[in-house]
Order: sequence, then C-alpha cells, then structure tokens
Amino acid sequence: MAPETLLTVDSLHKRFGGVQAVAGASFEVTRGEIYGLIGPNGSGKTTVFNLLTGFLSPDSGSIVFKDRSIRGLRPHEVARAGICRTFQASLNPVEMTVMENMLLAPQGQTGEGILRAAWQRARVREEEKANLERARELLGLVRMEHMSDELVRSLSGGQRKLLSLAQALMAGPELILLDEPVAGVNPRLIDDIVDLVLRLRDEGRATFLVVEHNMGVVRRLCDRISVLDAGDTIASGTPEETLAREDVLRAYLGAHRHEGRRRAAKAEPAGEEN
Repeated sequence: MAPETLLTVDSLHKRFGGVQAVAGASFEVTRGEIYGLIGPNGSGKTTVFNLLTGFLSPDSGSIVFKDRSIRGLRPHEVARAGICRTFQASLNPVEMTVMENMLLAPQGQTGEGILRAAWQRARVREEEKANLERARELLGLVRMEHMSDELVRSLSGGQRKLLSLAQALMAGPELILLDEPVAGVNPRLIDDIVDLVLRLRDEGRATFLVVEHNMGVVRRLCDRISVLDAGDTIASGTPEETLAREDVLRAYLGAHRHEGRRRAAKAEPAGEEN
C-alpha cells in the first residue's frame, strides 16, 4: 500500500517588491514521516513556512493538505485544519507560567465565549479538567512536568523549544512544522529534542516538516529532505543522497547563485559594459 500524501506544495511563489523570496518551491510530505526543508540562509525556508500556515499569502502555486486546498486560509483556519507550527524564537508570554501557556493552546474552548461560558458552566469545567490532564501528560512527555508553575522567562532556550512543541501537541495536529527546533539550544538538550520528535513520529502522534541548519540533526531526524536555493527546490531525496549532490554543495558554498552571472559575463561581446 502506497504511503498517504498528507501535504502537497506545488510551484509556490512569493515576491516582496523586487525580491523573489520563493520561486517555485515544490515538495510532498507523506503521513508518518519527518520531512526536512533545508537550504542556505535566505533560501526562502521560513517564508515557505509562513505561506503554509497562513501568515503570508502566496502569489501563485498550490498548497493541498489532505486533498483540500488551504491556500489563502488564515492562521487559525490552518490550525483548525490540522497544521500547527513552532517558531525560531519563542512567542510564549514570558510572564505566564508554563502551565498557563499550555492551557492557551486548545482550540474551540466553550469558555472562550461569554454567553456559552455563562450558560454551559458544567461543560466549561469538564473541558478545563480535560485540558489540565492533557497538559500534564504532555509536559511529562517533554520532561517539564516539574516546571509547570515556573514563569516562561525563567526557562532556557531549549526548554522554551520543548514548551512550544508541547503546546503544538495540545491542539492535536496531524502535521507539525518545526522551525529550527535546535537553534540556540544547549547541546545537552539537542539529543532530547531529536529523540522526542522521533518518538512522536514512531508512536503515530504526528507527521513533521522541519526547517533546520544543523546537518547532523537533519541526518538523524529526517526521512527525506528538499533543498531550497533562491526560493526554488533544487534537490529532493534521502539526506544521504541529497546532501552528497554537487548542486547542493554549490548552493551551500554560494556558487549556485552566481553561476549564471559568470556564464552571462563570458558570453558578452568584447568591449560591451555590464
């Protein structure tokens, strides 16, 4: 039986004024895998994440999740469809506790509406109890149950990354987008984060799309990867075969972007100025 395609991105384009940030990015993520999106700085990876999650609107191209187009949906609509994300830098309110941050994550709570909260108090209490139990379970999963009453401002960078992942899980997504999950993390916590993501995948809790610069982590974590350069997908496959490709190595060395310019310069008639 062929693996189920969960997310299909086809010929995605996004321009900011005179800058083409994304220029044809295309890839597919199948259910139950960890897919990596890599490339040199400025290659469009985070912009692709923002397009997938509704923080930006693409100029052209398609985004299909579970056979449904999600292009143009707003961030909360994308989340309700089953996609959640983390960010490079923590966006958690730092003057709230770890547990308070966890309880911000569940969607569609009855208590969010004033009238419903007033007339359905028993239901609100049931939801609050269930959310509290779920939050405790997930904090235990990321080994932070003992920190539930700590203020977020007291957490290390790695602990904030773990909290963000636990928050994403609170929403029960089918696909989680991790934006540089080990960037700025103490080396002792990197293994914990990698092991946790692998465990979540192996237990069938979520499928992952990951942007990461640490190639050691990419090799350990990802089943397949795509390489972006200047906003376009230049290679896809397993980490071993893809990272060994000459065009990928050129992209990381910066030669890929300038190759066309050198060829054009050689082809110019003698005496003609640029």
